[in-house]
Amino acid sequence: MKLMSVALLCFFAVPLLAQADGFEEKYQEKLKKDFITKASWVMKLDEAQAKAREQKKLIVGYFTRSYAP
Repeated sequence: MKLMSVALLCFFAVPLLAQADGFEEKYQEKLKKDFITKASWVMKLDEAQAKAREQKKLIVGYFTRSYAP
């Protein structure tokens, strides 16, 4: 049973590890898009809240996965 588990793990893990470099390249390409580069993003919530209060603006959150293809 252990041998089967290890074999399955290798079968699924090896292709994912081989694609890891491609994920980083795609992530870097996404960071160059206009909607990312033309906005001034604040990465910490408390800083964003303080800035929003000061400027009387709303906070817009953008959530993504850096490993998404």
